[in-house]
Order: sequence, then C-alpha cells, then structure tokens
Amino acid sequence: QSAGYFNTTGAQNNFLGYQAGHCNTTGQYNNFFGQNAGFANTTGGSNNFLGAVAGCSNTTGSGNNFFGSQAGRNNTTGGNNNFIGGSATGLCNTTGSHNNFLGANAGQCNTTGDHNFFGGLRAGCKNTTGRGNNFIGQEAGRYNTTGNYNNFIGYEAGRFATTGSCNNFLGFNAGVNNTTGSQNNFLGSYAGYANTTGNYNNFFGLSAGRCNTTARYNNFLGQNAGCANTTGEFNNFFGLNAGRENTTASNNTFIGNEAGRNTTTGKYNTFFGNKAGCCNTTGEYNIFVGRNTGCANVAGNYNVYFGGFAGEAATGGLHNFFVGRSAGRSNTSGCYNNFFGRFAGYSNTGGNRNNFLGRCAGYDNTSGTDNNFLGYS
Repeated sequence: QSAGYFNTTGAQNNFLGYQAGHCNTTGQYNNFFGQNAGFANTTGGSNNFLGAVAGCSNTTGSGNNFFGSQAGRNNTTGGNNNFIGGSATGLCNTTGSHNNFLGANAGQCNTTGDHNFFGGLRAGCKNTTGRGNNFIGQEAGRYNTTGNYNNFIGYEAGRFATTGSCNNFLGFNAGVNNTTGSQNNFLGSYAGYANTTGNYNNFFGLSAGRCNTTARYNNFLGQNAGCANTTGEFNNFFGLNAGRENTTASNNTFIGNEAGRNTTTGKYNTFFGNKAGCCNTTGEYNIFVGRNTGCANVAGNYNVYFGGFAGEAATGGLHNFFVGRSAGRSNTSGCYNNFFGRFAGYSNTGGNRNNFLGRCAGYDNTSGTDNNFLGYS
C-alpha cells in the first residue's frame, strides 16, 4: 500500500512493499523492496534498498546499496555506500559516503564517517566519524569511534581501539586492547595484545610485544620477541624470544634467537648472536657479539665481549673487554680485565685487572690479579 505514493516525474523505479518509496518525487533508477524501504527518498537516484526499513530515511543520497533489515535506515544524504547484512548494518549512517559495511551490525553507529570498509560481525560497530578505516574480521575495530586510517584484519583485531589513528593490526587478537595508541604496526596473533596508548611501535610475530601497554618506539620481530615489555621504550629485539622478559628497560638492541631473553630492567645493552646475553636481567651498558657471548651475565655492567662464547659464564663482572672465541669464557665475577685472542683468559673466574694478549694467553689463570701476559699460550 502507498508504494511510490508521491512519485511525480521519477522514472525507471521499482518499489515493492508497504510504503516502499512512499515519498519519492523525482528520484530515478531506484529499486526499493520491503516494508518502508526507501520511505523518505525524494530525489535520490540509483539506489537499491532491499529489506524492511532499509534506507528508510534516505532523502537525496544516491548510488547506495542497502541489503538487510534496517540496513542504512538513517542514511539521509550519504552516497555511494554499500551496507550488506541483517540486523542494523550501517543503521545510524546519515551523511557518510563511500562506505562498505558487510556483516550484521557492521558500521552500525557510523554517522558521517566516510571511505570505510568494515567486513565481519560487528566490525567497526561503534565507528561514528572515523574515516579511511579497513576492519575485516569478527569484532575487528568494534569500538573505534573517531580513529582514522586504521587497518585491522583478524578476529577482534583492534577491538577496543577508540580514537587511535594510522594503525595496522593483522592477526588474531592483534592490538585488541589498543585504545588511543597511534602509528603502530602489529602483525601476528596476539601481537601488541595489551597495547593501550603506546605509539610508534612495530611488533611482528606471534605474541611479539604482547604485554606492551604505553611504551613507544619499540621494534620487536620474532615469536615472543619483547613479549613481556610493558613500558620499556626505544628497544629493538629481533629473533625468537629476543628480549622476551624485558619489562621496563629501554634503549636495548637484541638480535638473535634468545638474545637478551631474560633481561628485565637492564638498559643500554647491545647483544648480537644466538643466546647472546640470554640470562641478563639487570646488567646495563654491555655489548655482547657472538653466539652465547655473555650468555650467563645477570647483573654485570659495562662489559664488552666479542666472539663466540666470549665471557659465556660471566655473571656479574664489571668493565671487562674480551675479544676472541671463548676469551674469558669462565669469568664469573672478575673485573677490569682485558683478554684478546682465542681462549685468552679462558679459566679466569674472579681475577681482576689482568691483561692477556694472544691465543690461550693466561688460559689457566683463575683468580690471579694484576697480570700482563703477552704471546701465544
């Protein structure tokens, strides 16, 4: 009844259903199917509304496709939108244009936001004025309101993001708790999971940067890299479990599988190599380069170890300089030592202020101090 009731000069229209296209006057090339579908449309053209109350409030908006019960119900002048899915897809959109909402409740609260793509159950559900967003996956970007230029792909990816902008979250629960954090890139399941307001972070890998909350300027690459980091900033962890237990420490660079794995609060460390500085927790200002280099270091500071297994057993020594494979390998608490050469100072444990230069120089020295050994063996 009353379908197309007020149509005057509108042409090439198809209205089917109770009061479908009721107010249309001059609008053309419209297809309204369902009760009150396109009810308020007057001059809008090239629209396709299918479902009860679909596009009910549209007046002059053109080029829209609304499929599903209440899809695009409040759209008035918005154009070139595609809302597909039952249960209020794009329900509150008024003037927003060039949006694509696919899935039940997708983009439900969008009003003036434009150029958005939301695909999945409740994807971008709370978005109001945010523009240029792509949310794909169930609950992806659900609570985003005014955030712009975000890409959330995966189940609950960026679910709680509200006003954060320019983020890219890809993976199951990636960046799920992000609220206002911006300029972040999280790739992998649970990557950046707990991030709330942290900015300028790059987390790539399963659970990379998972516990990060407010920290900024971190780069974590690898499964569990920087997993426990909360507020530590300006860190670079590359490799499986690299910097895994780091919490608040900043300005560390760990490269290699298990490199700096147990570091918690130690800062300004540089570890290169598999398991380099693996056991370090609070040690600071150390440089370890090579496989297992400084592996056992816990609290030692200002040490420099170059070469595979150099200073491997050192736990708390200070101001040591070991260069060469297995140089100072057994050192535990010795301080102010300089060992240069393969196996130089190999057995030193607690000796201090020694200078050994040459392959195997000072090899058997354990606790001797103030020695200078120069030459092979």
